[in-house]
Amino acid sequence: MERTRTFSNLAKELTHNQERSLIAVDGPAGSGKTTFANSLSNYLVGSKVVHLDEIYNGWEDALTPTLEKNLIEWIVSPFHKNEIISYPVFDWYKKSYGQIKLLGKPSFLIIEGVGAGNREVLNSLNYLVWVEADLDLGLSRVENRDGLEVAAQMTLWREREAAWFLAQQTKTKADLKVDGNPPAEIDLSKEFWPL
Repeated sequence: MERTRTFSNLAKELTHNQERSLIAVDGPAGSGKTTFANSLSNYLVGSKVVHLDEIYNGWEDALTPTLEKNLIEWIVSPFHKNEIISYPVFDWYKKSYGQIKLLGKPSFLIIEGVGAGNREVLNSLNYLVWVEADLDLGLSRVENRDGLEVAAQMTLWREREAAWFLAQQTKTKADLKVDGNPPAEIDLSKEFWPL
């Protein structure tokens, strides 16, 4: 039985009677959040994507109140005030914030990454997406994307991530749950597989 949905239809739902929307795409590392967010953005005119890899304050201070504070101050509050959004990007090699990224005033803003749908921003969101996949597959994707040197960090990250999601109850609050490892081959730039 065909279970896919198209990004074009989801975009129509999200833009129906909405001129502006704040959307979060959350879920475990390597589950397919970035792919989903980028694909959805292609169907939302005037949209931008914020990747939390640019917002985290390194490994140790990623899933903490610092993330919530920075998201509110740099992204959520300016978006709702229809102000220009700009924020410092974390440099993972220098271990500090560096260049400023300018997003302007997007009509639709997608925040993607572990922690995007946290409790502090939840009430400010118009829509929350949860993406999940097998944890071993997720780890493999992360290592392929970021290199094997992240493997040591990922063990501790998985523990922190699991504790974070348990405390936040993100999945239960999601408007849409997506299978980041669909049981059939699909074009991930055009469609997705709901859980």
